[in-house]
Amino acid sequence: MEPVNIRALSRSSWSSNQKQLDGIQVTGGYRTCEFGLYADDGSRAKKILMVVGEQPEAVKKCHRPLDWIQACLKSHDVCSRYQTLFASATSFPTQLLDLQPTTPHADVRLVDGSSCSHAPYVALSHCWGAAPVVRTVKANLLAFRTKIDPSSLNKTFNDAMDITRKLGVRYLWIDSLCIVQDDADDWDREAARMAQVYSQAYVTIAATPPADGTHGLIREARDEPLIPLHFQSSDSLNRGVSIGPSLNKFQRIDREPLDSRAWTLQEQVLSPRTLHFAADQVHWECRQSIISESGSSPYGYGQGESAENSIARGWLGKMARDIVPDIKPGNEEVSKSVRGDPKLAIDNSNVSYENWYRMLQNYTERNITKDVDRLPALSGIARAFSSKSPSLYLAGIWLDDIASGLLWYVNVPESARYPDTYRAPSWSWAAIEGSPVTFLSTHFFGRRPGEVDEIEYVDHNIDLDSADPFGRVKAGSLTLRG
Repeated sequence: MEPVNIRALSRSSWSSNQKQLDGIQVTGGYRTCEFGLYADDGSRAKKILMVVGEQPEAVKKCHRPLDWIQACLKSHDVCSRYQTLFASATSFPTQLLDLQPTTPHADVRLVDGSSCSHAPYVALSHCWGAAPVVRTVKANLLAFRTKIDPSSLNKTFNDAMDITRKLGVRYLWIDSLCIVQDDADDWDREAARMAQVYSQAYVTIAATPPADGTHGLIREARDEPLIPLHFQSSDSLNRGVSIGPSLNKFQRIDREPLDSRAWTLQEQVLSPRTLHFAADQVHWECRQSIISESGSSPYGYGQGESAENSIARGWLGKMARDIVPDIKPGNEEVSKSVRGDPKLAIDNSNVSYENWYRMLQNYTERNITKDVDRLPALSGIARAFSSKSPSLYLAGIWLDDIASGLLWYVNVPESARYPDTYRAPSWSWAAIEGSPVTFLSTHFFGRRPGEVDEIEYVDHNIDLDSADPFGRVKAGSLTLRG
């Protein structure tokens, strides 16, 4: 019989140096299993173990999220510098939900953002889904400024309001309620402000697993089978201990419904702090750290990974750093030679564009309800990116890197189509729906020394559909010579 190895899975508490025991790892032969260890509420073992049924109640009280937020605000210079990038006199949301915590029945109403400027607010990132969603429209705008009946709102919205109050914040931003949905001018104006709305939020609440708002954010108590564990201990820590499924084995949250929605990409990139309310536990993510209730990483990284690696998430973290010049001055790792061959050394002057193209490859995999929203749903990232790379933006392509921007192809030709409603010129990736796109430049990790474009830009004309240079377009042409 092959030997079996048992190893304790422990971590340090977020707010103290005390060790927390999460469970055990059992390895035998080529197989490894992890089990969680849990304490009854009255057990002395709860000092070092997670308490059975604790998570839903703890989430409702928001004790751990509050610890995460305070630690970030006090000690994370990177996160503070990020928020100052987009701060301006006009960066506050036009409208907010006032949760009025001092009123007897906690009424909710829509207020002008200028009346509460500089007050902290929480933003919600969620999937609209197929279920009906209460929206602000011209017909109910005045009524909503007096009162919004919470019972008319879905469970996700009500949970978001409850969590916002528990965090000690009075104001909440929800897109369907804070943007007048049937006012085209208001919609275009607010879509152009997404970089400010999410980057200036105190924290973003992400409704990660629900495909719509009917399921809510706060999960019910776990019903996994737990087996009482009997063992000897000299200090009575053996009483009230159970073994069951490990919280370290959860589904990656970047594969949840929220990550399949086009609009949520810029919410993920632009938010300085995010609380992911997943099916199994709450996860924290900011520019400097990432952690879960269980102490593990929600993106598949090991517990020993550095914060910089953990927040990377591949192109997403690089994209976030690229739009914030002072977070990381250079991308030194990109400039290293490939396999030690100096002839293949990479010029990192184009790394920002390469991360833009990698981001677009993920973005085109995401679903969007209205075909015409493909460019507006990216406008916040494009606007933020332009602060570092002040190039003309041509319907999703940057003029300063026009050759690479035009070298794309559809991954699934048989499903690719041009939408019935025009949204971009045919030479732009944004013109195609139904298939992700791939940019050829992403295969080569940037430009090599001496590489030159064999085309010459001559002229262009982009007919915008609004005042937003990063939003919808009505027509576009491009003239090149080569």
